[in-house]
Amino acid sequence: MYRDRKICYQKTKPVQVNIGERRRPDPQGRPGYLRIDTVHQGDLDGIKGVYHINAVDEVTQWQVVEPRRKSAKPG
Repeated sequence: MYRDRKICYQKTKPVQVNIGERRRPDPQGRPGYLRIDTVHQGDLDGIKGVYHINAVDEVTQWQVVEPRRKSAKPG
């Protein structure tokens, strides 16, 4: 019967995972691996300046730049 079988349990082994690791992707010739960068243009007279968000495909070097003004905090 199935109750006669010996049950063998193994504890889960911990694995170290690097979350938020900063390193260059290795696309191996395949497009779709993006590199993201942000640049703050600076402030002027106490008014927050523009942030530029830059996304570049590692293989095709296709680039998208999106300027964003930081929104004011409510309240």
